[in-house]
Amino acid sequence: MRESFIWSKPSLFHFLLLPVACIYYFIVSLRQLLYSKKILPTYIPEIPVITIGNITLGGNGKTPLVRLIALHLIQQGYRPAIILRGYPHSPSNPILVTNSSDHNLVSDEAFMLYLTCNIPVVVCKNRVKSIELLLRLNNCNCIISDDGFQYLKLQSTVSIVTIDCSNLNNFYVLPSGPFRERISRLGKADQVVVHADSKAEVPNYLFPYMNKIALSDSRIISFYETQSKIEIPVADWKLPVRVLVAIAKPFRFIEALNNSSIIVQECFMYKDHESFDISKHFPSKLATVISEKDYYRFDPATFPSNVWVARLHYNVEGKLLTFITNKLRKI
Repeated sequence: MRESFIWSKPSLFHFLLLPVACIYYFIVSLRQLLYSKKILPTYIPEIPVITIGNITLGGNGKTPLVRLIALHLIQQGYRPAIILRGYPHSPSNPILVTNSSDHNLVSDEAFMLYLTCNIPVVVCKNRVKSIELLLRLNNCNCIISDDGFQYLKLQSTVSIVTIDCSNLNNFYVLPSGPFRERISRLGKADQVVVHADSKAEVPNYLFPYMNKIALSDSRIISFYETQSKIEIPVADWKLPVRVLVAIAKPFRFIEALNNSSIIVQECFMYKDHESFDISKHFPSKLATVISEKDYYRFDPATFPSNVWVARLHYNVEGKLLTFITNKLRKI
């Protein structure tokens, strides 16, 4: 069963896990209390930090949002850098991502962000160490912390939470549900990014946070062939495809293909971040479509022909970017 659907609806299994969930919630709440009362020390960096995080497990659109904000800051004249924990490996000491980095060590997301944004990217489970490395290198004047909402040790300048409400009908915390903490924690975020086409699609439980909600959406704009480097606009694509994905919410990817009138004849889904053996799926007469994140998990030279990367255009309401820019200008 895919991780995205394990907690889609409450069941007897989830109720049996409630005692464990209560213990988890107590520990999380105690930790938040200790930081709020300054019993546990926080780190205040010398330069502004924008935290992008979530309150549910994976597939909330953090990575495309991080990239969008990084590119926006570059356009505004800033020199951003990105820090992230890395998954599934989280190094104890900071690693500065380079062209020769092992994506299995630094994570596919870190490698993708480095190559597509062309800015410093540091991977380490200790974000304070990552920031200290960047300060020593003196190659940035602001930092974006990917998946840092629960990293309370770091004091952020701007805190943003992303949430994907699709198939979200179980509101228990882990392990009985998908929530890392209660929805009420959204009150601590400066902005909340919701994947929806309109405010009418925003669910009732998010109504208390409407004043800080910015809508986001994504769509496929083209297909890029990994060997020939040919790129075809989605409107010109006429062939049926098969899909190979190892992402948190593959149904979102399939939905995007369907919305673009792409006929999906086969679909192979793997666990998020899994480096599956792509060679066993070939030869095939069908064009093979993979996600951009999956593309950066492999050496492109190993791809057979007729493997196409679906390029997504991610968009968010302009007020979010304006909020970030105004906040940084006040510092």
